[in-house]
Amino acid sequence: MDKLDYAILEIMLKELKATGKLSACTRKSIHSKVDLNMDALYRRLKKLLQMGHIANGIQEQKEHTYFVMEAGKKKLQEVME
Repeated sequence: MDKLDYAILEIMLKELKATGKLSACTRKSIHSKVDLNMDALYRRLKKLLQMGHIANGIQEQKEHTYFVMEAGKKKLQEVME
C-alpha cells in the first residue's frame, strides 16, 4: 500500500463515513475527493477489496458501493500513530 491507498481509506472513513453496507459510498463520491481518473481509482479499490480493507456495500442504482472494514480501520490507525 502507498500514500494514495491510505488517503482513499481515510476519505472513505472520515469524510464519507463509509463504515457499513448501508453507509457505503460510490466510486463517484470517492472520485470527487481524490485526484485520480476513474480507471485508476477502480484499480485501487479492487486492490483494497482483495486485501480485505474494504468491502462491497449495497448497490446504489447501478453503481457498486464500498465501505471500510475493520482491517482497513486498523491499517489506517497503524500509520496514523
